[in-house]
Amino acid sequence: MAARTSQRGDYITLALVAWTLAGALSDIWAHGQGLPETFFNPYHAVFYSGYLVTAAWLLWPALATGRGGRDPLGTGRPGYGPAQVGVGIFAVGGLGDAIWHSAFGIERGIDIFTSPPHILLFAGLALMASGPLYAAWIAPGPQRPALRALLPALLSAAMVLLVVHLATLHMWGPTSSRFMSALAIERITREFVATERAAVLVREIATQRAVANLLLTTLTLLAPTLLLIHRWRLPAGSLTVVVGLVTWLMDGVTGMFFPWIALAGLLGAAAGDGLVRALAPAPTRPKAFRTFAVVFPMTYWGLYLLAVHLHWGVAWTPALWAGVVLWTGAVGFGASLLVLPPTGAALVEPAR
Repeated sequence: MAARTSQRGDYITLALVAWTLAGALSDIWAHGQGLPETFFNPYHAVFYSGYLVTAAWLLWPALATGRGGRDPLGTGRPGYGPAQVGVGIFAVGGLGDAIWHSAFGIERGIDIFTSPPHILLFAGLALMASGPLYAAWIAPGPQRPALRALLPALLSAAMVLLVVHLATLHMWGPTSSRFMSALAIERITREFVATERAAVLVREIATQRAVANLLLTTLTLLAPTLLLIHRWRLPAGSLTVVVGLVTWLMDGVTGMFFPWIALAGLLGAAAGDGLVRALAPAPTRPKAFRTFAVVFPMTYWGLYLLAVHLHWGVAWTPALWAGVVLWTGAVGFGASLLVLPPTGAALVEPAR
């Protein structure tokens, strides 16, 4: 009964964090649409009301058990400490955001993601979303859990990953199509440059940003995936839940939810599940672990580039797009070394 009640508490936590995230997503969307902006708007109302209810839910067990009360749903069990810390960080960020807006006005453009109060809000929200994941991480249990048993942790991981990518939305890899398609390059050249030399410079800058976005997103998507594989033998569908869900939501909020792009994201995540099943990567199987870390991002981004080509047409040369795919594999290999360092001979203290 204890496992069931704690999982029920996890789902309530996830639902409340999703409420807060809905406010964040709608607020970011409003910023992107150029709607009239004030601190007191309906998007902030959803965002902060979700936070208040989530905060009450997360802090109630600590207050209740501290006074000798009961915690029937188990949200006060080990693993929810970081989520409760996140409540405080978010509160500081929210108060700071109101003061910041009064002093400096509403942020626009990239300032939205570099504003110190916003960074605190994102950090606090990520910690709040991490409760079910960290609770499952430290709890004793089977190394090969069923999808139903692991689902709260997977959804929690997806929400944490979504917050990370919302905080770095201007560097989300799939938006690179705005700088790599033939139509985008033609529009940029026509609208922003007057000479051929300037056109070459603008195309070079656009290409550099697209490549950087793809490589950074490779790291931010793959590192948590490798950590999950390091902790559990993931059941079928796990990466479709984590990577697929985040990809679809991020494509939606960035305006990139086009049929081919959406399909590529789903197929890329499903391919990751297929690789997990075929390779069985695990800490005890380092070759399989590193092979997965290389092949998964190459497959994911290969499908994405194919989708961009089918939808708009890729203006990149074969050397560029093929090289970028290989570089994502190199990033994956590097990430695997960090998550699973190579074993070596034990260090021996020199004789004195």
